[in-house]
Amino acid sequence: MDNRRVVGLLVFFHFAIFVSAVAQTVTGRVSSEGAPLVGASVFVRGTTIGTSTDVNGQYTLRVSPGTHDVVFSFVGYSPRTITVTLREGETRTLNIELQSTAVKTDVIVVVGTRTTARTVTDSPLPIDVLTAQELTIRVRTRLTKCSSIASPLSVCRKRR
Repeated sequence: MDNRRVVGLLVFFHFAIFVSAVAQTVTGRVSSEGAPLVGASVFVRGTTIGTSTDVNGQYTLRVSPGTHDVVFSFVGYSPRTITVTLREGETRTLNIELQSTAVKTDVIVVVGTRTTARTVTDSPLPIDVLTAQELTIRVRTRLTKCSSIASPLSVCRKRR
């Protein structure tokens, strides 16, 4: 190969690397009531582009130029969708606040069993005595897991 071809290839590859380094970026923080939501999902609807927030609620998405619907979601919170339009090389910061939602269910059926460790056994029905601290700790898990951890109860959702 002569020197002109080598120089031409080097210039081409440097230009290609520079162009690929210029990307459109959506970045920001996902939080609720000022606290970061660790592990919240952030993705571009209709694509495979997505990420999760870090321990500070921060995220970064690299997308193509154009208009995109960016979806922010987290278990127990109402999802939000923001439409963003990015030009070539543009970076947009979206700091999102998600609102918590109540657990919605029709009917909860609770079935109890007796164990002598934590149950009042001299009553017609089994009674488990739980402290406020136990309930506060347990409420962060799913309701069905909460009851089976805190007491010998089975919780199921009755479908109509």
